[in-house]
Amino acid sequence: RAAEAAFGRGLIAEEAIRWADASGHYARSAKLSDSFERFYKAANFAWKSGDHKSALHFSTEMLDAARRDDDPLVLAQGLDRQATYLQWSGNYKAAEPLFREALSLRRALLTDNDEAVAESLNNLALLLQDTGCYGEAEPLHRQALKIREETLGVDHPDYAQSLNNLAFLYSDLKRYPEAVELMEQALQIRMNALGPEHPHTINSQNSLDNIRKAMQ
Repeated sequence: RAAEAAFGRGLIAEEAIRWADASGHYARSAKLSDSFERFYKAANFAWKSGDHKSALHFSTEMLDAARRDDDPLVLAQGLDRQATYLQWSGNYKAAEPLFREALSLRRALLTDNDEAVAESLNNLALLLQDTGCYGEAEPLHRQALKIREETLGVDHPDYAQSLNNLAFLYSDLKRYPEAVELMEQALQIRMNALGPEHPHTINSQNSLDNIRKAMQ
């Protein structure tokens, strides 16, 4: 009951966008009851509140819980999240095999055009991009983009995110005209779907401006 109460207080704090309070409540809940969902929330909000050490600790516990759960899709979710925290911490070597395992599980269990497969493709591509493996990253980005085009449509913000990611890759490769074209598309989608004041729209505009400056 105490774990459930703490988890409920975490949900209330999360709804109110009080990350630090949510983090504390979810951490207490996870310590009292070791379920995948509790560790997942505890890790997520520890990271959001800036406590990266605790986030990595809880995500390790989360992955252990996922392996005990005997649900391959839950395991894939846990692998993907743990790999993301490792990537954000700069530990690319440890993150890569987890991203690859998550992608392999999702491809084996889901259809080729499932959004979860697109998410895994996208995350692995971003890691490869961070480590300079552009040749391997590009086709993964394109596969994720194609899945999102077919399943979500070309007006969806997640499709815009895939355009954005591919634009950054082309910018890294100094293929600026292609990067500008994709970023312009992403900006227009976000402008229409999210509005001009949304942080994602503003980020696309700033990124587009920076790519154009790099061309000069």
